[in-house]
Amino acid sequence: MVALKSLLDLPPLHGLSDVCSRFGVTFEAFGGVVTRIVRNLDEAGNFEASFDLFSATPFTADIDLLHSGPSELTPQIVDAILSIVPAAECFRWEVRSSRANGVFSEAMLTNNFIPARLITLSTDPGMGLRDPWSGRKDIQENRYRYIRNGYYERSPLFQSGRDVEFFSALIYVQTLLEADLDSEQMKTQPGLADVKAVFEDAQNLQTLAALQESAYLRSRFGYLYGNVLAAARSQEVLDIVLNEFGLGNTINRYWAFLGNLVLLGWPDSIPHALVSSARLGGDIYRMGQTTQAWHDEQDARSIFLGLTKDEIEFELGNLTEAERTARQAFLPQRQRVLFASPGMRVIPGISSSSQIQLDSSISTSAEFLHFALIVSNDILISNLDETDLSAILAVRPVNETRWIFLAVPTTVTMHPFRDKLGVSTVRLMIRMNCLDILRQAAGVSSKLSREAQTWAEAKVFVVTWSDLE
Repeated sequence: MVALKSLLDLPPLHGLSDVCSRFGVTFEAFGGVVTRIVRNLDEAGNFEASFDLFSATPFTADIDLLHSGPSELTPQIVDAILSIVPAAECFRWEVRSSRANGVFSEAMLTNNFIPARLITLSTDPGMGLRDPWSGRKDIQENRYRYIRNGYYERSPLFQSGRDVEFFSALIYVQTLLEADLDSEQMKTQPGLADVKAVFEDAQNLQTLAALQESAYLRSRFGYLYGNVLAAARSQEVLDIVLNEFGLGNTINRYWAFLGNLVLLGWPDSIPHALVSSARLGGDIYRMGQTTQAWHDEQDARSIFLGLTKDEIEFELGNLTEAERTARQAFLPQRQRVLFASPGMRVIPGISSSSQIQLDSSISTSAEFLHFALIVSNDILISNLDETDLSAILAVRPVNETRWIFLAVPTTVTMHPFRDKLGVSTVRLMIRMNCLDILRQAAGVSSKLSREAQTWAEAKVFVVTWSDLE
């Protein structure tokens, strides 16, 4: 076990020390990533030396960091993180200067409090782990508080139309679900009464008007609700959240803003996926919020081999006869395809995060796709190690017939899930950093004019590697 005295003690983040030295800054991590790090500590505040950052960043989770330097340094700092921190391209980094964080710091004083989410962790050992509301005790005891703030309506984020009160209740519910509490623990949480009251109070004309008028709020609503669905480890516990916490009534009131996410339960027998992709503007996203059934086993392999046939033949054309024979025998057998997504339409446009990258000096573009896939075929993956899993992105511009296959930075994890009958299944969580590929494949224009209305098709293949078929 290793004592946690600063953010730099975590092996995956040792590289931040070089970034601190280069720019003369310190970092402070906050939000859900710190909650998950603390959940991995023992009572003495130590963590396993084998700790990895992937366990602290499930599904759409990002790594929130404040740095002590001026805002002008942020693009250079992000570039340094991506080049120095191992596997940094696999994570969503939200980095900003503490000097530009004023409105969020002010809002924190008027927001509803979730003590377990208010813990911070600094690279400065003198600050280290700060826990002003004793949130670590909540985590250790599995009793999570939610404290409603009577001054919420004074929040600058609420007053500027960038927040509504029940969003904090969604974050609280996500925090509970990530703790994997059983049904009795869920029903006795100290924050239940206040959360239920917030969900009930959210069903008013003011909240309705705010959601109607703001695409940002609608997007944030869908993002948070999607995280709740993805964090649930059983249908029984999810039903408690929907019924006893009162989330279901809020969803029923505002279902029109959620699109396909309004589906409260996923099919037990056919694998479907929940999708989170970049918002391009208004209510337009890079991809839809859900997909149809994914193919598995032989069907998935057949689809993969069918699409790769032209690609393989193109590659083999540049090889000698001996090399061609060896490659033909090796490539199909070595790769085991587990699942294949249906074709997914890729909408053209530039996401807000990509626009920031284009406008700044950040040299590495990043755009993430996230999939939460319910797997009905347990036998297919029961003997697999998730560290052997990956995914391949295939894209095809609408005016092209040949598919392009890309190995982009990808994380695939397996989460257990119990259906309505208590039968254990598995949920695959897939996070893919598509870099700038989707924008370029679908068309580079940021304006959806008639002349710029191109699009692309994408497929995702979950794969593993094996010596034998």
